[in-house]
Amino acid sequence: MARSLVIVLAILFAACGSKKQAAVQPTQPTTPAGGRLALDVEPTDAEVEVDGTLRGKASELRSLELASGPHQIVIRKPGFEIWRGEVVIETQSETIQVRLVPAKK
Repeated sequence: MARSLVIVLAILFAACGSKKQAAVQPTQPTTPAGGRLALDVEPTDAEVEVDGTLRGKASELRSLELASGPHQIVIRKPGFEIWRGEVVIETQSETIQVRLVPAKK
């Protein structure tokens, strides 16, 4: 009987210990560091492209959340010269001001 009690206690102890070992603390999801790009564009209905992807019209975007690092920006509207530039995003906000120039005929 004593041997059975020892075996039962050993099983209970092992089971309780395994639950504690299996418990995993939840972690916060990691997101890449980044910042905000504020846009001040004229004409306001010009299209904004970031890293080759059309993001929308400048009037709809006002600002964009971007990952840290360099980004290629293209702003275009028919009848105007295309503006191309690069912005480097850190952890703060960057602002670009662009005034498109009418295209030469």
